[in-house]
Amino acid sequence: MDDINGDGHNDVLFGNEHTISWYDNADGTGALGVSKNIFFDSNFDIQSDLTVGDLDGDGDLDILFYERNQDKFSWLENLDGLGNFSSEQIIIYPNQTYNFNPTIADVNGDGANDIIYFNANDEAILWIENIPDQGTFSSEAIIIDNLNSGYHFRLSDIDSDGDLDIVTSSGSGSASNSNYKISWYENTNGQGSFENEHIVQDGINSYISGIETVALNMSDNTIDIIAYYGYSDNIVWFSNVLGDGNFSTSQIIGNSAYDAHKLKITDGDGDGDQDILTASADDIHWYEQTLNGVFAPKQFIANVSNNAIGKIDANLIDSDQNIDVITASDLNDTISWYSNVDGDGSSWEQNTLLNRYAYGPTPLDFDGDGDKDFLAYSSTNEIALFKSQNGLGDFELFEKILLPYNIGKITGFEDFDGDGDIDLPVSADGIVLLKNDEKVILAMSKLYQQ
Repeated sequence: MDDINGDGHNDVLFGNEHTISWYDNADGTGALGVSKNIFFDSNFDIQSDLTVGDLDGDGDLDILFYERNQDKFSWLENLDGLGNFSSEQIIIYPNQTYNFNPTIADVNGDGANDIIYFNANDEAILWIENIPDQGTFSSEAIIIDNLNSGYHFRLSDIDSDGDLDIVTSSGSGSASNSNYKISWYENTNGQGSFENEHIVQDGINSYISGIETVALNMSDNTIDIIAYYGYSDNIVWFSNVLGDGNFSTSQIIGNSAYDAHKLKITDGDGDGDQDILTASADDIHWYEQTLNGVFAPKQFIANVSNNAIGKIDANLIDSDQNIDVITASDLNDTISWYSNVDGDGSSWEQNTLLNRYAYGPTPLDFDGDGDKDFLAYSSTNEIALFKSQNGLGDFELFEKILLPYNIGKITGFEDFDGDGDIDLPVSADGIVLLKNDEKVILAMSKLYQQ
């Protein structure tokens, strides 16, 4: 969730299969409008989360992604700061495949945001420098190596010297015999030279499935480390007591965070300190920080069935200034958000934005009765038409159309055959024209009757 169009409200950005889209939270209430498709490629397959940041120094949020089918890093420029994006601009074709966790940050302190990522083949963190005032990027360079399973890393100023250091987790093993460690690497000259490894803790007998860096203890306001141990189901905290990178031994925040593969640090109850939000395959919980560094037992927010949670975030969605929660699933094509009703984390209300037909929900009057109906489509290439029953927002499924093509985009509704009703042009491995009362397929400049 980020403010894509600069209106002061956090919007929703997502990518799935061949498309990148965003939803405008126009009035700040969480009543998101129709999705705006900003990128489509039939070969497109996102390897990891979309990343937003200012890559061209104009003060608005651009979009960075790694596409694994063609093995490339690309970005989309936010042309006007209003969410109108450029076509794809390729940054680099990396030397190695299997790249993860692309991150935007100014590593060398020159005022231009660079790109940092982990490569599984090299077992290394690499850096692509953003050359200031040129709009170009350097070739990739390894800055930290020998990181077995080093997918999780964070950039923060650990030693309080004004530049960005890197916190990593790495190791190997099984549930019964593991050897992992958490370290931080000092940006020794402030220009992207990471030579000194400082071990926070080693010999950890558990896979580390997530780390975060945050000023958790508000009394010292230094950057601490939060980690989740996957095999032992512990969430632990390392306190950076003096802000110089000398960390305390681990302190357990929660020891029953079963399969909590997603972590988010946020002020869930509006009391000014940082709480911890977790998502497992099926459940969302949060841990309230009641005093500096003291956490209450986990509290339940919601259950999401079918191992559905793929991503979790927390931010202001509606206009009540409370931190809300949003989840996305690539298993059941659902995006939901949970309103923090009272602002203190005690009551949460679910709002499902998309359910199964998770792409392109679009209002239109396809039956000519004056009420707005809508259509949407799914990841299984199925188009659904939902008919308004009374004009008051109550809908019923009217028709389902299964296409033997990969649906890219449905747009430009109008009467193509002059019979007075609306027809539907579809980008789907060619162009498909869905006419009211019949279907006509036009692809590769040839006409086929279905």
